[in-house]
Amino acid sequence: METIESHIKDLISQNSDLDNMQISLTSGFTSFKIPSLIKASILGNDELLSIGSTKNLFVLPEADELSYIFAFLKVIHDILNGKINKSYSPADLPIGTHLLLGKSIVEFAGLVKKDNQDMVNIRASDGQWLLRLDNLPFLQKTDNTRPLTKINPFREEIINARNELKVISSSGHWKLALEAYLTYLHSSTMIVAPARKTRELIKCTEISGSQLSDLLLIENANYDGSVSSKSGKLKGTPAVITAIDLYQVLEVINKSHPVQSIIVKIENSNSFNKQLDALDKLLEKDIPVLCITDSANYMDMRSLLDRNFNVWNWNTDLTRDYLIPQTKRPFSTIIKNCSELHIYYAYIRDDLIDTTFKIMSSIKEEAENSSTQVVKIYSELNYMLFERIRKASCVSSLTETTIFNTLCLQKGKKCLSYLDFQ
Repeated sequence: METIESHIKDLISQNSDLDNMQISLTSGFTSFKIPSLIKASILGNDELLSIGSTKNLFVLPEADELSYIFAFLKVIHDILNGKINKSYSPADLPIGTHLLLGKSIVEFAGLVKKDNQDMVNIRASDGQWLLRLDNLPFLQKTDNTRPLTKINPFREEIINARNELKVISSSGHWKLALEAYLTYLHSSTMIVAPARKTRELIKCTEISGSQLSDLLLIENANYDGSVSSKSGKLKGTPAVITAIDLYQVLEVINKSHPVQSIIVKIENSNSFNKQLDALDKLLEKDIPVLCITDSANYMDMRSLLDRNFNVWNWNTDLTRDYLIPQTKRPFSTIIKNCSELHIYYAYIRDDLIDTTFKIMSSIKEEAENSSTQVVKIYSELNYMLFERIRKASCVSSLTETTIFNTLCLQKGKKCLSYLDFQ
């Protein structure tokens, strides 16, 4: 019978484009291989989806940086493996569409027949040029309105692009494949995460030497459901739409934007639990939802368990030394500590704590739906309760004796009697 650990090793050993990638989260800094824990998570999520589990929660040892790596690499993995549909079909382009190739901008002027072959009519600033449809490089849609390029510079871009196409067809190089279909995806992945952190990470992240924004078309959701694109840039269905909460996701979907899946980075369980009405409406649409959080927030993820989310928890039982990334990033140390951690549970009976827990649990829903001040007070009381738990401990008779000897049997020191110590 296969164990969980052997299954994780099987996931890590599978051939994947992820094996050929290096990532850097800070521009100009040393890159590192995709962490095995992230590869296993992405492929493990694929397995869950294949058996019909569209509601999944992954609990990472560290979720600040790892969750972003998980989210964006999952999008890349989905594109490369056909989970996000893509097709390059110039014949379907509206006449007048501006197209970008390298630094050249030209205009699509329609299809014509020549010698029984389909030809694409390209308009440049100094004339038109017919190109065979079956030998056309990938021209990206753009809303750039600067003047069209002349034919000769565009011809040079065509030659370079055809050489790249040979590389794609012969080696299947993942980076060129991503760049080729940049504006020709059929649906988007929505990533819910704090706006500022997400912007900073997108700006700084490089994958195998290329900026993340050069590999994926990334746009932002607005509260009215519209999607913000940068004027003068590429134009098409974005690979990623970022949102700051689930309400933005709901509005984008209600505007009929095609969404392939939703990834939610849960940094604050209280904030997330206030969006459960939006989550319930999204779950009704049968779109896969992947939530990512850390161990601290997982303690208050009962709302997801009540909604039958499957949980993949990278706790001490699953994390091993072979999952530790070879990088100096903080998450590497956290994974290492998690793999070496040994937890011993001590059960302590404390009637006061038990009673307080019951009272706090009974008023939880009422408190969280009350005023901001009541929510704050309830949160403070919870904090005090957990502090009390951390200070409780079992003491063996041997430990009692040791403490007593240390405190009381020092020459010249006044001490408590053993009765007082008891």
